[in-house]
Amino acid sequence: EAVWKSAPRTERDLWRGLAQLAVGLTHVQRGNARGAVALLARAGERIATWPGDVPHGLDLDGLAHAADDLVVRIEADGVATLGAADLRLRLRGPA
Repeated sequence: EAVWKSAPRTERDLWRGLAQLAVGLTHVQRGNARGAVALLARAGERIATWPGDVPHGLDLDGLAHAADDLVVRIEADGVATLGAADLRLRLRGPA
């Protein structure tokens, strides 16, 4: 949260979405399906609609897709069906 609040104004929405993604994953680990779905859905939308250049080599398409996929899986099967491997997201695209 501190990063997105201190980021340049032009990047704040992106960093906010990344923070929401991280917190959504934490909710999954804690078994909070409702919190996970809410934050992952917001994160996926915010990341997917980022209009600017992609900073730091981040794989924004992949992260947005992963967030959306987790939402679908949680809504269908719950958080208990997800394991650690499901929560390892690739931050950067292929080099």
